[in-house]
Amino acid sequence: MIPPELMAKKPNESDKEIYLINGATIFLAGLDNPARIEGAPVDGFLFDEVDDIKRSAWEAHVFPCFIDRGAFAMFCGVPNGLQYLYELSLNAAKYPDEWDFFTWKSAEVIDPKEIANFKRIYDERTFAQEFEGSFVTFSGRVAYAFDREHYKHELVHSLQKPLEICFDFNNAPGIAAIVQEQVMPGQFEYIETGNGVIKSPVIGSGVIGEVWIPRHSNTLLVCRKLYEDWKHHKGEIIFYGDPAGGNKTSQGVQGSDWDLIKDFFEQTDWKHRMSFDVPRAHPSVRSRINAMNCRIKSIDGIIRFMVDPVAAPHVVEDFERLTVLEGSNGEIDKKSNPAIGHLFDAVSYRECQKYPVDEATRIITVKDF
Repeated sequence: MIPPELMAKKPNESDKEIYLINGATIFLAGLDNPARIEGAPVDGFLFDEVDDIKRSAWEAHVFPCFIDRGAFAMFCGVPNGLQYLYELSLNAAKYPDEWDFFTWKSAEVIDPKEIANFKRIYDERTFAQEFEGSFVTFSGRVAYAFDREHYKHELVHSLQKPLEICFDFNNAPGIAAIVQEQVMPGQFEYIETGNGVIKSPVIGSGVIGEVWIPRHSNTLLVCRKLYEDWKHHKGEIIFYGDPAGGNKTSQGVQGSDWDLIKDFFEQTDWKHRMSFDVPRAHPSVRSRINAMNCRIKSIDGIIRFMVDPVAAPHVVEDFERLTVLEGSNGEIDKKSNPAIGHLFDAVSYRECQKYPVDEATRIITVKDF
């Protein structure tokens, strides 16, 4: 593929090296034994078929070669579920100044007739993975309609509108999600009126921030971080979350987690602007999942839930990675990765409370905690 006029001499077939006229060398190395890549520093590296490579190859063997040269790296491949390539793709949301993520669909380069033939052979999820570069899991994602079109960095924070804070009580990680109702970028619905049909912007739930304390957290630490980040907010503050109160997660202090939250913020200027919209009993897991997926994408294709990927990267990760437990009756799998699922729970308590699928069965709430 390299034009002969760009090669300084004949390639070395045995060592798999190509020598260019600018003094650069391109060399090929199999990473079944990652140690073979160690040695001379490099200016750039391309991993192909990333999900087939040992995860240690990059951190332990290749990355040390980059230190002296300010090198670049490219990671390519067809996704194989939510594995290593998926984890690397999250870096584009977490560290946008250092990473980027791109997808090329086969339809862009393959004859449409061939694509049509493959569509007759492959099921929807397999086709999405193999021909559209989509991250899919065949064990069943909980938020199955959530994908990258829901990552909208155009989401905004309004100082005057209600700020809604969602809790799930845990100590590793300690979390909270910050939500604000706003116009969903690029989303419209058509409403029939007496004068015809009008095109109306869609108002939805925008996740504009998060708290993520990986280890040794408690409710008071989460509250301190919340107030540090959002004390400039001028409008109403509304709290949502797990009605159980997570008594065991804040050991060594008195009262339930909700008591701790109330006591903490009563010492701040949020005191007269805060309220609690917490159910007296747990809604079913299925109710939360159904309410959440209806918001993520309705049958008519309207999106009423988006996440700012820079402000809330762990929310994105939760919604993409959380799956249904194999062999269960819709139970969420929180065993394979204990860090996943808490932000989904926090946000879904809010969505189920505000937008239940069956309004008639909505649980009575505590408006003034």
